Amino acid sequence: MRMHLPRVRKGRASVGPKIAAIAVAAALTVGGCSGAGTSDSSSASGGKPVKGGTVVAALSGDPQTLDMAQNSGSLTIRVAMNVFEQLFALDKDYQPAPMLAESYTKSDDGLNYTIKLRTGVKFQNGDPMTAADVVASLKRWELVSGTGKLAAKDIASIDAQDDSTVAIKLNKPRYSLIGDLAYNVQAAIIVPASVAESAGTSPIADDKIIGTGPYKLKDYKHGQSVVLTRYDDYKSVDGKSSGVAGAKTAYVDNIDFRFVADPAQQLNGLKSGQFQWAQAVSADEYDALKTDPSVDSSVSDTGLVATVLINHNANSAFKDLKARQGLNMLIDKKAMSQASFGPDIFWTPLDGAMVFSVDKPMYSQAGEDIYKKHDEKQAKKLLEGAGLSADKPIRIFTTQTYPKYYQMAVVLQAELEKIGLKADVQVYDFPTMISKLTSDPTDWDISFTSFSGTVTSPSQVLPLTPTWPGEYKSDKLDALMDKYSAAKDAKEAKGVVDEIQQLVWDDLPVISVAPNKTFVVNSKKLKDVSPFTQGIFWNCYLSA
Repeated sequence: MRMHLPRVRKGRASVGPKIAAIAVAAALTVGGCSGAGTSDSSSASGGKPVKGGTVVAALSGDPQTLDMAQNSGSLTIRVAMNVFEQLFALDKDYQPAPMLAESYTKSDDGLNYTIKLRTGVKFQNGDPMTAADVVASLKRWELVSGTGKLAAKDIASIDAQDDSTVAIKLNKPRYSLIGDLAYNVQAAIIVPASVAESAGTSPIADDKIIGTGPYKLKDYKHGQSVVLTRYDDYKSVDGKSSGVAGAKTAYVDNIDFRFVADPAQQLNGLKSGQFQWAQAVSADEYDALKTDPSVDSSVSDTGLVATVLINHNANSAFKDLKARQGLNMLIDKKAMSQASFGPDIFWTPLDGAMVFSVDKPMYSQAGEDIYKKHDEKQAKKLLEGAGLSADKPIRIFTTQTYPKYYQMAVVLQAELEKIGLKADVQVYDFPTMISKLTSDPTDWDISFTSFSGTVTSPSQVLPLTPTWPGEYKSDKLDALMDKYSAAKDAKEAKGVVDEIQQLVWDDLPVISVAPNKTFVVNSKKLKDVSPFTQGIFWNCYLSA
């Protein structure tokens, strides 16, 4: 549908399952239960946690599958992260920490990793976890996960040395390997070998959803709800909780995820007591909810990075660097953020970083001067010099499924018209839009989405990968990715991150607009909600 865009009210909606592997934009938002230690400790809220009760949680749609190794959508992750675990998990500083692994060693040449497993861990079907299960799970991860596929290029073999030891041999050093195993988008989840082998590259069937986590699948009514129940034989790691690592205690008996697409209905359910947790309350409600006695609300320190996608296909004028430079100078990032993302607390600071500042190993402000340059006259000159004119409208794909992307298109269309250019705006539902970006690469110039603001390596910044829509390729970027993999320590790796960020702003594969923080809203009855990532239901509890 082509149209001239009016302004619409902002909100959020769920991502269609058919494009879940691409829609990582929705994957890492925040608001779960906190790292409150073990059951005999005081909670972060000052009271003593109590067991019992059911949390009714409003989820924005049906995940379709709980296989979070294959599916990258937020709906899947929010549920499944309570069921599955990985060898390593990210702590509050976004550093990998042992979870199902007890420890690991790395050879001096960086080619051999030996991972010792925790003993006594049982799957939710009662079977003990062994190295054979880990090997089968990781080999499947290499086939079905974006991160796994990238890692697989550097992995020569994965073998069980004994029941509690796994050996990974690399073809060349990969600095990010442990971080890759800890990343929770298309995660390296550990499942029984029989499950991994029978599923293959297909999604794991509902009746085979078997993990090692503190909750297990009780019931899944597609189109209606998913219910998890406490796994009584769960074996937690020792020590304090940190991020998604550390100790986990399942205080609530059940988590009942109800599928509720409408953000307003989610909020009304919170206020009425129908729900205790909601995935997607509109940022427009921020001021009103600050004083609402029925809910707790806050703005996260992380979330997504809202991004302008650019087509580098030979049929697009934006294959020309001058056109991309002109587009970057034309976009008023502050005006676009104000129109699209709610109060400024949700989208500041504006610094052009690929990730949020809390992700210190990956955070960089290199290229900030290019990001901040807003010059309409110079933009017009560059765009016209690249062959753009009013006679050939710029083809913009957008969606109202996520109104913020629609608003970004509204702003960009107005900015183009201001300098005498026209936009051919085509509006689709989000799954169709993403599908067309991939299947019809000659039919578009610009689109919009968001990417996770917390990653463990540059290869997890999806628009920099060769499989992402837009056909961006760069020998310089490939060389820098190899340089990052060969890094010997954190300091060297951080230097390469700065180089990659600078290249992103020099070459403009995409244009990062703003951080897009998550609005965390839950009932006051749900205590110790984590500020780290959305969907953590361990370590929180319902007050009496």
